[in-house]
Amino acid sequence: MIREVTLNDSTWNEIPWKFEGGTQNIAGVIAFGKAIEYLNDIGMNRIKKNDEELTGYALEQIKNVKNVKIIGPSDNKNRSAIISFHIDGMHPHDVSELLDREGVAVRGGHHCCMPLMKVLKIPGTTRASFYIYNTKEDVDVFIEALKKAIEVFKL
Repeated sequence: MIREVTLNDSTWNEIPWKFEGGTQNIAGVIAFGKAIEYLNDIGMNRIKKNDEELTGYALEQIKNVKNVKIIGPSDNKNRSAIISFHIDGMHPHDVSELLDREGVAVRGGHHCCMPLMKVLKIPGTTRASFYIYNTKEDVDVFIEALKKAIEVFKL
């Protein structure tokens, strides 16, 4: 960041070094390389296929849970491995907390899209996401936890 320091003065370095204080994130770069190797070893097509299958299964299962409204496509087309949903009568933070108590990690809130939530006239959504390390059994646990959460609110 600094080209020279004296007892009475300092001189800033030239751009871009002026904005690069401290040691570069070497560990992060190495970890990123290892993450790429990991994904390449699995195979991106295999990851995509797994995501599609798991998300399709989750969409089918969640449709059988009363009072749950899926936000976005209700089928597996034009969708990533993320399912956002809303339950009338339950705040998404309550849903998230109750699922967490069952060992299911989801996220509740606005997800950086408050204008959409205002258009939908909901306080937010709960978002479940899946990846290569998730299984159909994980989806089943999620669905059962969701049913329990709804029972707590007697919906």
